[in-house]
Amino acid sequence: METARDETPEEGEEPKPIDEIVGGVLSEYSSSSKFLENMGIRSAGSQLISTNTSSARIRELEEIVQAQALQIENAERNEQDLCATINSQQQEMMDLKQQMEETNESNKRNEEQMAILKQKQETTDSLLLRLISQSPIS
Repeated sequence: METARDETPEEGEEPKPIDEIVGGVLSEYSSSSKFLENMGIRSAGSQLISTNTSSARIRELEEIVQAQALQIENAERNEQDLCATINSQQQEMMDLKQQMEETNESNKRNEEQMAILKQKQETTDSLLLRLISQSPIS
């Protein structure tokens, strides 16, 4: 490629364009190389790719890009919705945990009060039994 580029053109000839040089080198290695055609450049011995094909391909790629942009937009929206849902569920869990702790504390106080009342009841029962046992039966 460098040798072809460095060749000096004969009088009256213009130097070869770089795309012709690259196309010639590529065709030496592979006759089915479509690299230059895909790039919209004339390859050695071929005509310039039609602009209709290039425009159609560009439109096709633009549609693909737009579709992907919509998918990304939808994914971002879904992510935001999920984050909001997660945050509200976390807040709800924290509220429920606090309610559970308050309920546990209330239950503990109630159990303590029940133990005190039970002890008072037992004391009252024993006093009544003593009083009944000491009083004469008529």
